[in-house]
Amino acid sequence: RFLKFLKALKAVRLTRLLRSEAVREVLYNFYLFLQAAFGVVDVIQDHSSAMTRAAHLGMKRAAFRDAQAGLLEVTDGSHAQSGAQVLMLVLLTKPSGLRTAALRLATGVVGDANRTAQSWFTERLKNGEVLRVAADEFRATCNHLERHHRRRRAGQNTSLDEELLRGCAWTVKFITGLLVGQHGPMQELCTRQASMMAAVNILQELEHLLQALADSTSDDPRLFSSQQSSVEKFLVVSVMECFAASMDGACSANQAFVSSSGVPDLL
Repeated sequence: RFLKFLKALKAVRLTRLLRSEAVREVLYNFYLFLQAAFGVVDVIQDHSSAMTRAAHLGMKRAAFRDAQAGLLEVTDGSHAQSGAQVLMLVLLTKPSGLRTAALRLATGVVGDANRTAQSWFTERLKNGEVLRVAADEFRATCNHLERHHRRRRAGQNTSLDEELLRGCAWTVKFITGLLVGQHGPMQELCTRQASMMAAVNILQELEHLLQALADSTSDDPRLFSSQQSSVEKFLVVSVMECFAASMDGACSANQAFVSSSGVPDLL
């Protein structure tokens, strides 16, 4: 009973003590101090993690740049072709699984706005041969999509050649990779190539491709619909990214072409 009395007395004293405004203020200030201390520790830990992550990414970026540079030129003095030169030969072939794989690798080489790689490929695109192959691929894809939409509206059984569309999408992404970062020389090649008598207008070909994807001949053309496959949507996004990269910066010629084309109406 005596112990219970002491406990009750302590509880009463503690209650009275907590009722004191001065005591409550001291306890609250101590709570704020602990909160600030733990906050400083969290900030230090976050900063340390960010610095470690940045250093790791910097090492990976340097290694990636070295790998990109290694594909561009042969440095051992031999007459062998570099990896990029072999890629250029494959890009001149007809659409196939091998060409799609080459396009994915080439897109990785020019990735991250690598000016050296962009300039290397752009210089070799000036003769227009690769762009003409790309234009032919875009037209073949347009014909396939128009035929597919026409048969679907007629209620006929039809299927998409997803391999053709996937290869076309990677062609577009490769061109986008050459344009990213306001790369002026490639932006100029989009509508004209000085070395060709009949220049290829890549932006016009992309406009026709976007119209085919949206089924512009139907009563209700849409860039995205529930009836589209994932490959069609991937191709639509790739084309839009290419248009955006071609107009980025002070590229008035490409901006004027796109603004006067049918792309804004589709959007």
